[in-house]
Amino acid sequence: MVSGGKDSAALGHLVASVDPRCEWISEKDDLDYPGEREYVTGLAERAGAPLTIVSPSFSVWAKFTELAQTLGAWDDIHGRATEFSTQAFYSVVEEATRGRSIFLGLRAEESRCRAMNRYSRGLTYTKRSGQQVCQPLGDWRSLDVYAYAATHEIPLLPVYKCVGLMHREDPGRIRKSWWVGGAANASGHVRWLAWYWPSLFARLCSVMPQARAMT
Repeated sequence: MVSGGKDSAALGHLVASVDPRCEWISEKDDLDYPGEREYVTGLAERAGAPLTIVSPSFSVWAKFTELAQTLGAWDDIHGRATEFSTQAFYSVVEEATRGRSIFLGLRAEESRCRAMNRYSRGLTYTKRSGQQVCQPLGDWRSLDVYAYAATHEIPLLPVYKCVGLMHREDPGRIRKSWWVGGAANASGHVRWLAWYWPSLFARLCSVMPQARAMT
């Protein structure tokens, strides 16, 4: 699975260095940062890996616009337990990977849930469905990922250069996800978006005016 984030970019390169025939699968939709589809396509071409891009059957932006009328600017939309992310992301990915062994770029350092998953299941495990999962970067730190990308001259998305404001002291905390932020808005994402991506900030405020108060 290659989302276009720094971890998955390193993962894709690492897997391709062992076997370039391993297929990359990437979920892309209209809440991605501009240029993500082209970025992932370029990475796959450079690695010589086959790439399949999958997308929801509906506009994720349109669905978010509907929800924005009742959402708070800081409400979670990314969590696996939310209907929004289940329909817009997880169900799409699960359908595309059903019956396949998969590599994921998840790292224990990123969150308590991922740390618990790594230490309870290990770096490789088998789901109840029989699907095999491998997380080669499970024990990597963010610094390891940046070092790997620099060593192998892997370009990263522009979002990883936006290290000011809330990421000044710890650039490793930058996460590439849907640009609308969700729960991350409570910790400064809206202000960060307004500074680095004013066009996206204006788009967010057009459907969620309360976001302006968070800058």
